[in-house]
Amino acid sequence: MSDVTVVGAGVVGLSAAWSLARRGAAVTVVDAGPVGGGASHAAQGELVPSSAVLAPLWRRSLELYAELSRQTGVWWDEEPVGTLVLAADDPGELARRQAAEEGRTLRGAALRTAEPALADDVAAGRLLAEGRRLEPAAVLDGLASAARSAGVVINAERGPVRLERDGTGWAVRCPDGTRSRSPYVLLATGLGTRDLLLPLGHRVPLAGVRGTVLVTEPAPFTLRHLLAEAVIGRPRSVALLAHQMPSGRLVLGGSWHLAEDPEPAGLPAAIMDRAARLVPAAGALSVVARRSGTRPCLPDRLPVADRVEPGLYGCFGHAGEGFIAGPGSAALVADLITEAADGVLSDFREAPGRAPFAFGRWSDDDGAGARREGSST
Repeated sequence: MSDVTVVGAGVVGLSAAWSLARRGAAVTVVDAGPVGGGASHAAQGELVPSSAVLAPLWRRSLELYAELSRQTGVWWDEEPVGTLVLAADDPGELARRQAAEEGRTLRGAALRTAEPALADDVAAGRLLAEGRRLEPAAVLDGLASAARSAGVVINAERGPVRLERDGTGWAVRCPDGTRSRSPYVLLATGLGTRDLLLPLGHRVPLAGVRGTVLVTEPAPFTLRHLLAEAVIGRPRSVALLAHQMPSGRLVLGGSWHLAEDPEPAGLPAAIMDRAARLVPAAGALSVVARRSGTRPCLPDRLPVADRVEPGLYGCFGHAGEGFIAGPGSAALVADLITEAADGVLSDFREAPGRAPFAFGRWSDDDGAGARREGSST
């Protein structure tokens, strides 16, 4: 019997398991599929600066990546390369963001000097000091290795699981009849959290939003920063999100479509066309890999990191912020479980840094809104 069962072996679940194990908890991770087989495998790998609400989670995520790199050697940008937020077709959108973000606005020659590969007609960009890269698959492998080294048992590819009350604790039942029992269960199951909680009477307004990432052959030019259009995340849109790996390959994304809708025809071509619109030389590159995933989104575009019921916790709904805020939110839930185990039961909703991530903060009609609009950061 474990102290904590974590359901979900993506970046959030593995981060939580590692964090709890380092605090001395006996942890078991259970996943229906392979490690990192959900939305985590399809992430782009950009750690761009977060909104003010998510900033504390972002900072805790950076701390985790730094420790993971020290312990396992997993590559990431220990020092930021910076982010250039671009206004191509809507300069007003960039102006609206300026008041809420640090950095400085570049135009004309200053913009070309900062990022020579940009198209000449890109109007302006907001240069932020923060912005880092990582390789999602390598980070997932590193987290799994670090968690196992800390004593975590990972049971992957178990098929669809079911959550059951078990006296004063909980049990996670697998299709083969095996049960993982523990006083505490953490659901880090992304979109699947909806189905796990519904039999317990909890209706969670999660919507699935599909994203596609393309990887090109090595480019004969250099991107100096992460590139992100100011309009990233608008429903049913394709906007540029790009960075260059040390190998020279470009990683391109920025699409945002509801999972319940058919994938738009020619989506990879649309992503490449948008990249070529802003970085003309990118249009000559061949695509060597493609990955797609479904991001779990809540109506207010913020994750849950909270207690659901006594002994049952949730950490889900990160939208496009899984690698950005996921490890930080996992650490927050690890704090809550540790506090509960120590007999400390604080009022989550009155804690300034925690209240935005409370479970049940939505209204009854938010489910329909989530399905209509999806969300992003």
